[in-house]
Order: sequence, then C-alpha cells, then structure tokens
Amino acid sequence: MQDKQATPEQLSFINESIKNAGLGIDWDDFAINMLTESGKKNFSINLAKQLQQIGDISNKSSHNGMYQPILSENLLKDIDVRPINATSAQIETWLNNPQYYADNLSGVNMYLSNVVGSYRRALWYMNTVKSFNYTMDPSDSDISTALEFDTDNYIASYNKALTTLKKLNIKYQIPKMDLATMYEGASFWWISETKDNITMLPLPTRFCYITSPWTYGYRFAFDLTFFDNQVGMKDAIPDLWEAYNYFNDMRQAFLEGDEKYKDKYTASQYYLVPPDKGWVLTFDPIHADKTPPLASSMGSAIDILGYRSLLKNQLALNLFKLIPLKIPVDKQTGKPSMDYGTASVIVEVIRSVLPENIVAFASPFDAEAISSDQTNSFENIIKISNDNFYSSAGMAQGIFGANDIKQGTALQFSSEVDFAYVSTHMYSQFNNLVNWILWGKTGQYKFKVNFFGNRLTNQKNSSEYATMMRTANMPAQKLFAYEGYEPFEIASTLLLENHIGLKDMMKPIVSAFNSSSEDIGAKEKNNITESGEATRDYESNED
Repeated sequence: MQDKQATPEQLSFINESIKNAGLGIDWDDFAINMLTESGKKNFSINLAKQLQQIGDISNKSSHNGMYQPILSENLLKDIDVRPINATSAQIETWLNNPQYYADNLSGVNMYLSNVVGSYRRALWYMNTVKSFNYTMDPSDSDISTALEFDTDNYIASYNKALTTLKKLNIKYQIPKMDLATMYEGASFWWISETKDNITMLPLPTRFCYITSPWTYGYRFAFDLTFFDNQVGMKDAIPDLWEAYNYFNDMRQAFLEGDEKYKDKYTASQYYLVPPDKGWVLTFDPIHADKTPPLASSMGSAIDILGYRSLLKNQLALNLFKLIPLKIPVDKQTGKPSMDYGTASVIVEVIRSVLPENIVAFASPFDAEAISSDQTNSFENIIKISNDNFYSSAGMAQGIFGANDIKQGTALQFSSEVDFAYVSTHMYSQFNNLVNWILWGKTGQYKFKVNFFGNRLTNQKNSSEYATMMRTANMPAQKLFAYEGYEPFEIASTLLLENHIGLKDMMKPIVSAFNSSSEDIGAKEKNNITESGEATRDYESNED
C-alpha cells in the first residue's frame, strides 16, 4: 500500500504548529531532531513547560474566581469560526477530494455566509423551513404489555419522559444543532447532563473523526490534542479533560525516551466517544463525510463577488458623459476664429467646474454629446449570476423574493421538494437522538418522539389535521404540536385553563356574523294573531 503524502495545507499547518511551539526550528530540522534521543528529550521538556503554563492559566482563570471572558470567547471562535477565502478553481480542486479538504470547504462555507447574502439566506432557509414540531407516543412493541399495564408505573414512566423532554429544551437546541449541520455538513455534540438540564455542547468538527456506523447513525472519536492550546475546559467537559490528562502523561513518557509507552500514547490520542456521551449529525447519512450541503454552489457564490465590481463599474459608466465644445470658424477663411491658447483656457475653465464623470473637449467640428448606458447589459450579467447560484443550489429564486418567478403552483412544489431534501434525514436523526436519551430514562415503559412540520405549510397542515380529528378521531396532541406546544405543556395548559375557568371567561363578541335574527334586528312583539299576521302579509303583497 502506497503511503499518502501530506497536502501543502497540512505541511503549512505543521510548520505553523512547530513555530508556535517556540523551538526555533522549521519542519526539516524538527524531523531530523526527532530522530535523535536528545531531540526527543528537548521537545518533551519544551512541551511539558507549555502544558504547565496552560494549566497555570487555566487554574488562575477558572478556579480562583478570575473568570476570563476573552479566553472563553476565543475557545468558542476556535470551534466554529474559521472563514477561508478561495477562488473557484481552488474550490473545484477541493471538491474533487472532499475527504482531504473538509476543513477548507467548511471555512469557505463560513466565509461565503459572511459576505454573500444569498448564500447565507439559502443556509438559513434550509434550517428555518423546518418547524421542528414533535409528538411523544408510546413505543412498547408488546401489545399484551400495553393492554395490561401497571397504571402507577406507566404514569411514572410517562412523567419521566416529559421531564426529560423539558430538560432537553428541544425547541432551542435542536434547531441550533440543525443549523450547525447545515454549515459544516456534519456536527459533533457532547451530551452534558445536570439535575435541571441536558445540554448539547458543540465539539470542533476538525478534531472529530467519524469511525463507524451503528444502528442509530455513526460513532466518532475526538482528537485530544485539541486541548493543547485551550484553557478553562476542565469544568466544561470533565470526561474529555481526564482522557486528555492520561494521553498527555503517555505522550510525555514516550517523548522522554520510554518506548514501552509508544502504543499507549498513540492509542490514547483519540477518545472513542460512547453513544450516551456524544452524538454525530450528518447531512448525508449515506456518506460519512463533512461536506457542506451547499458545496456545489460555492463556485457560483464566489463568482457573485466578482459581479459586485461590475456593479461599481456600471454606476461609473452610467454617469459618464462626454460634452463637445465647438470652436467658432470664420466662414470666409474656414479657419478657427479663436487661437489655440484662448480655446485651451476656456476649456480648462469649463472642466474645472464639471464633475469628474463629465469630460469636456473642444473641436471646430460638429459633434454630439456622448453618454454611456450599460444598464441592460449589466442587469443581464447580475441576473445570470443569481440564476447560476440558485440553480447550482437547487432552489427556486421565488422563495427568496425574486420577481421573475410568479407561478404559484410551481413555487409551492419547489418549496415542498426543498423541505423534503433538508428535513427527511435530519428529522430521523433527531428522532434517534432524543429517543436514545428517552429510553435510558423512563424505566419499564418506553416512549418515542416523532419530529415533523414544514413551516411554509404549517397552517394548511394544521387545518387538514383538525378535519381528520373530527372525522377519524385522530390523536389530539399532534394538533397541539402544529400550534407549537410541546408534550409536557399540553396537559398542564388544559388543566390550568379548566381550573381557573379561563374558557368560561372568554365570551365571543356579538355581531351579525355570529348571531341569529332573534338577537339582532328582531321584530317587535305585538298582539296580532298568526292568522292576522298572515292576512297582513298577504294584503301587503297584493298592494
């Protein structure tokens, strides 16, 4: 098997890391020194000093009451803020080998989301089109158990499930996790649980490696060298910090020359995260890669930046004008009646009071003013750039307010296709995540959640489901979910309203639209009999 060579980007990263280590050497010298025992020992000593400094800073900033927000902010930025500018040619090269350039593509994705408005809107659209409604239903497969169950234990399991959902804060955390996956193509999360909360902590994508598939998605390993340049992480993720300390002990022992720690050092660098501690979300569940979903449209988005300079030129050209100043000519001699010097002075005086975009010139010949109007051509160029971007992204421009797409049916169909593309696999992964957590909490009886909902058609779908409830007696909680209620809110809300009599207080306003004729505009009562009233009406008709 042929060994793979490091890419130029990887070599550059290695050189930069060696430079930051303060060794005063480059990559070549470092490689030579590491072949010697003295070189290994010197590197070990320097590394130990730096790690000790990091530890001291961490203790002072985290444990002695000296909170350092700058350090905390830098940590978060290092996780998810790494914009990279690139050319269309570079992006094409990276897309040909996405398994080696995932970090580059992620950086370009961040850069484009910052500088190209249509690209950022497309990313957010892929996230916000999902309403993240969900229901919680029983998941016990044995029907005999369901028919003959212990009521007290069932209610206890049900309440545990509701409490777990509340601790997850799904309406906030799940959309955030989805958006992170839209940006990165894959996202990695550490599950941190306290008495009151279950928090999904983001892990840096470039330090996470998808290792193997399993029933509910993928498993991953975390590169513990991430902590070499980080502080204040001991309190955030104690398990990873403990693993890092073990790895660092093995590394230091090996670098000091003890070969028996070589295997332990190598194996301990990557922490295999168990499913109850960490979770992977991938936009493409078939391919275990980190390619952003809008990667195919990156080149078109980069081209949009080039069209911005064309717009600036458009403004300059549309305002440019050339004005002729005619020098009078003697009709008898046919020679200019004004000498060159005088004409030059007059032209310069006129030029001095004109704007920069208007130029005057003098000539004895008849000439017309010349102006540049490239509006149509430039508008066509801009339209082509937008068309290319949305076409490569697979989205209809009409969704983002384009005026040239007015077909309602076609636009609706396009939005439904978009929703299916961005929700089908993401909703199923969120189901797996939440259900995996639920099944470890509820004891004897199990429950499961089911995510659904298209924000663009939520009102229509809610109305249709209400009709199904009236005709087929469908479960009520899905209708509540359409209205934004979570399972743990439904029962308590209804109990509260019934307890305080809220619905009884809400009396409808009387109007012609919701009242009968007996209430509004009724005839005054009189003593006329039915036969007399009929006679009166008959005579009136005769008249």
